Amino acid sequence: MMLLATHSIRSLAGVLILLSTGGRASADACTVAAPLATVGSGRSHGEFVRVIVRSMEQITVSAELNARITQMPQREGDRFQSGDVLIAFDCSRMAAERDASVATFKSARAANQALRALDRYKAASALDLEKSGYDMEKAEADVRAMDARLASCSIRAPFTGRIVEKTANVNELAQPNQPLARLINEERIEVVLTVPSSIVTRVREGMKFRVCVDETGDMHEAIVRQSTGLIDPVSQTVRMIGEFVDHPQRVLPGMSGSAALDVKEQP
Repeated sequence: MMLLATHSIRSLAGVLILLSTGGRASADACTVAAPLATVGSGRSHGEFVRVIVRSMEQITVSAELNARITQMPQREGDRFQSGDVLIAFDCSRMAAERDASVATFKSARAANQALRALDRYKAASALDLEKSGYDMEKAEADVRAMDARLASCSIRAPFTGRIVEKTANVNELAQPNQPLARLINEERIEVVLTVPSSIVTRVREGMKFRVCVDETGDMHEAIVRQSTGLIDPVSQTVRMIGEFVDHPQRVLPGMSGSAALDVKEQP
């Protein structure tokens, strides 16, 4: 009897809060209107945990070369498509070095061909012929190495997303491993739940729950995908990963909120 009365009071309070906010949910409204029902033969109740929204794809782009930046066409906040050029470097000196490597390869190949022609008339030693073959292979490898370095003269977007931060500008001299920009994919987002270890065994993969986002006040359906598998001994909590059932339009990475978990009590 006391249980039903408590549930009625909490539900009424949730309705009053929703009315006071013009029909829009809030974190407090989600908390007050928690589920408290009987499921099967066991009693279930609402557990509320904090969640953070994060992007499933977020990277920091770094330089591989010691070169001057010539292009950074996007500004902070701009969107880009997969394959777009985000950053380009001045690689004119490297291109000239590649031309020299190609010339060296052609010279080594010509020497090898000449020795092979002489070898048909028994006029070339086997050692010279073998050495010229190695020289040609080394020159060809040098060309491939230059091609690999030239491929680093531009950085292309690995996915479709948005630039959230730029730490370099055009005409600056980039250093190897220097962070240049931070990218996120705001379309692929997930929620990270901080779950108390006391209920972790009752929160299972596939369990649906509700998320109330603090910044928007909107409530969304989500589903538990997996646990990170490690309990923090200090806070006695474990992080669990969830996904929204339907992609929410107004939710951005970095937002936070509360999740209502309808967990069944152990007998």
